[in-house]
Amino acid sequence: MFLFFAASIYGDTADAWNIELIPSKVTKDEKIIDADFNDPYFFVVLTNKTNQSLKVWRQWCSWGYFTLSFTVKQEDGTSFTLERRNGAWTWNYPDETIVHPGKSFVMQVSIAKNSSGVFGGFPDKFRDGKVMLQAHFTIKEDDETKKHGVWTGSVSSTPENVVIRKSVYD
Repeated sequence: MFLFFAASIYGDTADAWNIELIPSKVTKDEKIIDADFNDPYFFVVLTNKTNQSLKVWRQWCSWGYFTLSFTVKQEDGTSFTLERRNGAWTWNYPDETIVHPGKSFVMQVSIAKNSSGVFGGFPDKFRDGKVMLQAHFTIKEDDETKKHGVWTGSVSSTPENVVIRKSVYD
């Protein structure tokens, strides 16, 4: 009984969203995540699939800062996780945004080592090249999510074949 209940809750929360990776560049043959400091961003788009408005934490505050992560699987089969490096807040408060049905919340992402809010976690031996990349968006339930009516759960994108290019080392 408990396992069925937990599985049905997870299924409901995951079904609330579609999450999609938007690479820095797409060519005829490749999707590219470019870590060049001149153009260091790619995007993750979270789209509300429900018929009701949902709240999520905004990325600038500590409540939303760590909600996004990535699994990177290399061609040799090894994998690692990219997570946002620790932030320093001069001011901080819970800040949510409403995503209406059929609308999206767009998150800007950088793996360029000199960008603020950069995602790190590359192993020392990582070299540029083809990888399988999957985004994960998670908000854990706590007192603040209850107080502000923020959606809780986890959703993952479809794994995408991409090329990570330029200097991305930690």
